[in-house]
This record gives sequence, structure tokens and C-alpha cells, in this order.
Amino acid sequence: MAGNRSEPAGRSTLIRNAALAARLGATSAELWAENRRLRARATDADPHPDAGLPVGSPVPELTLRTLQNAEIALRQRLATGRPAVLVHVSPGCGPCRGLVPELARWTQQLTGSLEIVTVCNGALSDAEEMFANAREHPVQWAAPGAFAGAFKARPTPSAVAVDAAGRVLSRPASGAAAIEALVRLTLSRSAAAAEPASPTALTVLPAGR
Repeated sequence: MAGNRSEPAGRSTLIRNAALAARLGATSAELWAENRRLRARATDADPHPDAGLPVGSPVPELTLRTLQNAEIALRQRLATGRPAVLVHVSPGCGPCRGLVPELARWTQQLTGSLEIVTVCNGALSDAEEMFANAREHPVQWAAPGAFAGAFKARPTPSAVAVDAAGRVLSRPASGAAAIEALVRLTLSRSAAAAEPASPTALTVLPAGR
């Protein structure tokens, strides 16, 4: 008798468990779909969806000035036969100021291999003050908004890689860590092989410290 009573109870438990599993499965599917919708909306809300020039395009014409107020064209500055990383900074940007010692160190260590071209916007006097303790690092000055407009770059600090022929190699890298990663990657590519006829986009990777 006891066995006959437990059999229906066991079937009832199985039915309830199956129904619960079905509801959980449906809820998981709904959550997964909602997550995809949220991520899609976040992507659509990106304020810089078109940041950066197309890879392979020539470096735009841009007139710069040295901190000694001498005029120089960006293309002329890049005519060294070496790849370069253009770093865009601003005197009013805290992370940019923190990057100054690194810029000076990279310039010294990578001489002859990779050009570190720093372009500072803002007032010329502010740029002079910002790099007062890094005199060995050559700095160019651009009118506010000139560099960002020419390269469609994100807010400072940002950087763009350029090949030895003066063609854009990467989309803008934003932030100190991403800029260091771009420097490492550009240097590694340069050391591995000569520049190809058709440049391939560089992907920013973690610095791996």
C-alpha cells in the first residue's frame, strides 16, 4: 500500500521539477536576449563610432610648431624613413601629464627604431610648462582641436601609429596603457619585417607588464 502511494507522489515531483526547469530555461533565454539588446544599445550609444582615419590613408596635412615657435609640417616631421607613433596630449589632462616621463623614456630608448612624435594642444605657454622637465623630448604644438580634427582622435591622451611611408597604421589608442601597448606593437612589427605594400591594421594589445 505504501509503495502504491509513493509512486504517484514521485511522478508528481518529477512533473514539478520538469516544469520548474522549463521556467528556468525560459527565464535564462529572456535574460540572454535582454543582455544582447543592452550590449547592442551600448554599442549604438558609442559617442565615437567613427574614431580614426581609415588604415592605409596618408597622414593628413597639419601644420605644427615646436616649443621654440618654429613652424614645421607634420609630414616633414615624419619624413625619417622610420615608423612613428603620434601621441596627442593636452596640458589640462592629468593622465597626459603622467605620461610625460614615459614619452621622454621611449624617445631615448627607441632612437633610430621608432619615432615618438608628441603633439600638444592648448596654449603654447602651457605646453612649455608641461614639458619643462623633459627638454630632451622634442614636442610639437598644434592649435586646439587641430590634431583631433585631422585624425578623428578620441580625447587626450591618444595615439596613432604611422608606417615609414607616412600611412596610418591604426585607429586611435586611448589612455596611457593602450598607448604603451601601441608603441610596443608598432616596434615589434617594425623589427619583425619591412613595411608591406598594403599596410595591415595594428590591433592594440595589453602591455603585459
